[in-house]
Amino acid sequence: MRGTHMFVLLSVAVLAVVAGAVWWLLGRAARPGAEETGRLVLRAFGRDWAKRFGRAEDELSAAFFAGADAELARRVEAEVGVVDLRFDGRNPSADVSVAIVVRYAGDDRRSTAYLTLPWDDVPRSVRAGLLGGDPGVVFRKWRAAA
Repeated sequence: MRGTHMFVLLSVAVLAVVAGAVWWLLGRAARPGAEETGRLVLRAFGRDWAKRFGRAEDELSAAFFAGADAELARRVEAEVGVVDLRFDGRNPSADVSVAIVVRYAGDDRRSTAYLTLPWDDVPRSVRAGLLGGDPGVVFRKWRAAA
């Protein structure tokens, strides 16, 4: 009887680990390019946010992309709200223009930054949209704690 209980407990534990891994993988697949997009947002607003939150840019990066500081990511999420990105690649022989608009939570303030990216720096999922879409404009959203 004792062996049966151990087998059941071990089976439940293994199932929980497998289910957690599948959930994590599905979450990553559901947000293609989320990390690449987030890195562009941080490239545009990292210095401003570092001052605003009293942290270094590399600490923000670690919080968003390595899970190093979940509390910092939540603080940024609470204040920053949603970030909209507009990738304009209508001219295939030129770089891609990116407009990044931060809508701060709790008020109507917005900040906009503009980047110009060589094709190789454009997130893979966005490149696919630019190549297949008409008129060559792709929109994405990003959240700090997403």
